[in-house]
Amino acid sequence: MAKTCAIAKDVIELIGKTPSVYLNNIADGCVACIATKLEMMEPCSSVKDRIGYSIIQDTEEKDIIRPGESVLIEPTGGNTGIGLAFMTAAKDPVRSIKGAVQKAEAKKEKTTNAYILQQFENPANPKLYGVEPVESAVLNGGKPRPHKIQGTGAGFILGVMDVALVDEVVQVSLKIFLTRQSHSFSKHVDESNHASRFVYHEEK
Repeated sequence: MAKTCAIAKDVIELIGKTPSVYLNNIADGCVACIATKLEMMEPCSSVKDRIGYSIIQDTEEKDIIRPGESVLIEPTGGNTGIGLAFMTAAKDPVRSIKGAVQKAEAKKEKTTNAYILQQFENPANPKLYGVEPVESAVLNGGKPRPHKIQGTGAGFILGVMDVALVDEVVQVSLKIFLTRQSHSFSKHVDESNHASRFVYHEEK
């Protein structure tokens, strides 16, 4: 049988097309078949590429931004920002945590045709997790403090998060996080995904 080689017309077409694989060793003795998506095979090696695609695409379709005209500003501390920058660069060479938001707002006021994508407020951002660092447990009523688990625990409640829908918020300490990460079956996922997988293992 002849094999065909599908070549994407651009890198954007590769977003979300990651393969799935069965976790045979982990599921050994389990009545269910467990599979995982290999998000490390996204163009920028992170599930946050999906967020970048979703937000940019949604904002363009609403005619809020235009390639070649709009200046995009976004405060970020990790892979979501990389995903957004990647998307804008792939579509068109556009110009390119509380304090960062304030700085972005100030820059927006001084920039013509600027629009802040706001990953923390934008409903097109599909990913929310009920997990936060114990050092900055604002969802549990604590105060925002510095912590070292990148990609989670922004220090405030996201505008797109309906806390009424959250049954429980699990706090993850840095010590336990690092222990679980060192024993992880994969090192090729970002830290926020490791923290979320910690919750899954705790529930089991």
